[in-house]
Formats: sequence, structure tokens, C-alpha cells
Amino acid sequence: MRGDRSPAGGGQTQHVSRPVAKRVHEQAKAGDCLRADVGIDRLLLEGGGGINGSFVSAGLIDEISLLILPAADGSRSMPMIFDRAAVPATSLSLVSVEQLQGDVVYLRHRPR
Repeated sequence: MRGDRSPAGGGQTQHVSRPVAKRVHEQAKAGDCLRADVGIDRLLLEGGGGINGSFVSAGLIDEISLLILPAADGSRSMPMIFDRAAVPATSLSLVSVEQLQGDVVYLRHRPR
């Protein structure tokens, strides 16, 4: 995710600590928890595959921003974007594609 871009809809982006993210991960009603306990409506999630997958599975993602770097790594220990896939899988719709400096590609998707 790029820090100089706002998530869908603009507005102020809030960052939360790992303990709050863990609590959200453990709650069935994570969106309500964020609004009631933390007082935010918009969250920039910059987590790992586990928390990313949990938010997708809970239906809490309204946009996915992805940077693809021009490098290949075949290591089995490389982290995944979504370690816990949504069941059933979440279909995405492409919003935009942008080529950035250094042959980096910036993709934006929204759930269908």
C-alpha cells in the first residue's frame, strides 16, 4: 500500500496497533468493534497474510491496493498476501492499474 494515497472514498486514514488488530481478528463483529471501541470508520490495513485473510473472510475489505515489484523469489518461506483464504473465495473487480517508477505496477481492486 502506498502511504501517499487515501483508501477508497478519501478521508483520514487511521493506523491501529497489533493488540487492537488481534482483538479485531478474534471478534466476529470486527467492524462494530472498530467503530465502538476505537472510534474509527476507515482503516488502512498494512498487516501480514493472516490478518489480511481474516479481514477479507469477515467481509471488511472495501479495497485492495497491491504493488507488484519487478523481482521473483521462489522461496517457500515468503509470506502470502492472504494466508487464510476467504471461504468461499472473494471475487475482486479491477479498479485501476498504474505503472510507477522502476517498473512497479500498482493495482487496485474492490470486492464484487
